[in-house]
Amino acid sequence: MEVCFRGVIGFLILVLFPNFVTAQTPPSVEEMSLDQKVGQLFLIGFPQTSVDPQLENFIRKYKVSSFILFKRNISSLSQVAQMNSKLQKVALSASQTLPIIAVDQEGGQVARVPTRPPIPNAMSIGQTQDPQLALSLGQETAKIIRTLGFNMNLAPVLDISSPESDSFIGLRSFGSDAEKVSSIGVSLSKGLLEEAVIPTAKHFPGVGSISEDPHKKKVEYKASAETLYERDLKPFEEFSKLGSNTAIMLSHFSYPTLDATKTPATLSPKIIKDILRKQIGYTGLVITDDIQMKGLSEVSNPHEAGLQALKAGADIIMMTWSFKDQAKAIERVKRAVINGELPMTELNEKVARILAVKKYLQEKSPQFGEIQNTNVVALSTKKLREIESRILDFNVKVALQKSRHDPSDRSPAAIPEKSISSKKPICVFSPMEEFLGSFKKSNMPMVAFKTTAKTKPQMLVSSMAKSSCSYGVYAVYGPKTATVLELLPKSLAKRILVINLNTPSLIVDPDKFLNVVNLYFPHPEAGKKVADNLRALARRRALGDFAHNE
Repeated sequence: MEVCFRGVIGFLILVLFPNFVTAQTPPSVEEMSLDQKVGQLFLIGFPQTSVDPQLENFIRKYKVSSFILFKRNISSLSQVAQMNSKLQKVALSASQTLPIIAVDQEGGQVARVPTRPPIPNAMSIGQTQDPQLALSLGQETAKIIRTLGFNMNLAPVLDISSPESDSFIGLRSFGSDAEKVSSIGVSLSKGLLEEAVIPTAKHFPGVGSISEDPHKKKVEYKASAETLYERDLKPFEEFSKLGSNTAIMLSHFSYPTLDATKTPATLSPKIIKDILRKQIGYTGLVITDDIQMKGLSEVSNPHEAGLQALKAGADIIMMTWSFKDQAKAIERVKRAVINGELPMTELNEKVARILAVKKYLQEKSPQFGEIQNTNVVALSTKKLREIESRILDFNVKVALQKSRHDPSDRSPAAIPEKSISSKKPICVFSPMEEFLGSFKKSNMPMVAFKTTAKTKPQMLVSSMAKSSCSYGVYAVYGPKTATVLELLPKSLAKRILVINLNTPSLIVDPDKFLNVVNLYFPHPEAGKKVADNLRALARRRALGDFAHNE
């Protein structure tokens, strides 16, 4: 059951007003104990779905005041709202400061909070090149996650990546053009900030279209310094202009042309202090990615890596599991301050930056309470539905009206004149009933065929012949449906319009087909949008023929 956004707001903010956490004036840096200061430097994850005694005791003992939640922590929206409310209360009591509660709500496959409709992925937004649309999406995303008690979004991804590449970033990137990524990414960040959620740009200084994943191994990015400065760093430079109430997350990649020692960016004073702080002039929070990733653990153990990152210039260390390792890291940092390895002046500077952001949040963000409506399964706003529809509309229209070889070409799609103006049915193939049902809503002449991973190319050949279809529409959702498509004989492939609802890299040879429409995400109304645009093209063709005959 979907509950309207305003209704959920009512539960969260009005119904249980007595349960709100009372705001309090945070202590100054000088008033804080060493334990309190060090506790500010860690953003921790945990396996719990409630603040049980183990988690509460850990927070109180180590004065931790920043948290990250994943899907493992979210069983329902009412549950996560109650959990965040309790986290806030416990952290306020332990540290006397408002906690940062972060979540990855990028959109697409990286979205921890369920929404209806789902938030589109970055690539689909980037294709629109509409900063105002990105601003609106940032605002709506912030309203939704803030309702549940989150005040930091670990987004946007400002990595520059080609959609045709096999990059591990994939559709999480806004695209391959530095200026366009900057424009869309900064606009989305402004939207988050306007609704009292801290945006977190990642992964500095950029990971490009590298296929290796730092979650799994140590990775080098060997691009030239010139390329990095002229392309990869550009979006972060623009993001830095938003001011100090922001965050930038570091990459675990090493960058030999920026730091000849090949030290991962997370641990590199050259990259953090010299390039990010001094050259770019960034004044916000610098956060590590999870220091327990294999890409960093191959260099150093987590508790030593945490200290190295702080010495290199990071403000907050992310550790997403193991209370035992988190405790070791916290104790290691405390010892380092006591023995002078990490100067007290540097510690105070980091804590001051963190407290300034928390003060901003406390002044701007409303408090939240607890909801008990267990039927709430997804948050929805009318505006979010409008934004998603506009993104889909744009991508369908542009893809159908441009040549694959010239993105500036807005001529009709490469569909034979006789086919598109014919009254013969269209054969529509898809593994998902949703796409077929959506296509039917357009009332275009069609014959629907449900495919599976075991569908043979001959099935498409015989279906097209038996139904006398002028051409076919084939929806691709993943690698298996793409593989079936690639096995088609060329004679039939030239009569197939491919609707790719995933990454463009799935289509190995796009020139083999009639045309390829890359939509980047499986919108529930994708079939109808495609059909409506095909109908519009047919009408244009018919009007053109009529004018020519006259």
